[in-house]
Amino acid sequence: MNVLSAAAHRSEYSRALLRINTVLFAAYGLAYLCAPDSLAALLTGAPFATATASIDGRAIYGGTSLGIAVMIWLASGSDASAQRTAQAGCAAVFGGLALGRIVGMIAGHVAPPLMLALALGELAFCALSWYAIVTLARTRASAGADDSPNWIVRDD
Repeated sequence: MNVLSAAAHRSEYSRALLRINTVLFAAYGLAYLCAPDSLAALLTGAPFATATASIDGRAIYGGTSLGIAVMIWLASGSDASAQRTAQAGCAAVFGGLALGRIVGMIAGHVAPPLMLALALGELAFCALSWYAIVTLARTRASAGADDSPNWIVRDD
């Protein structure tokens, strides 16, 4: 595989992963926007306790997830620099979700199978996003770009 086709392959991997993440965040956001109590009950065993809690669930889980989905989708069609930034964002969000779940399970002295599965999935997507960042950095390096410490957001 020549350098040009390797770079194209890396970019396509990143673009595909960003689009998968878009679908995941959009589906989660739409589900919480449309049926916050049902989804909360499915995931945690209890619906939101009040109408105000449902409103906040729609905003925090539904609205935020939809906003993230839009940002990821926009970056997926952009250049490598925007893709790297979006991948870093995905890694941070998935890593933060996994961390929150793990800390919650430790603090609560409980590890429900669904929460374990979600944490593992989030860790997997965090790792996949970091892999995309590294492969895009290799694309820059093979193109002769300066691989400075600011490579995530810089595109010379």
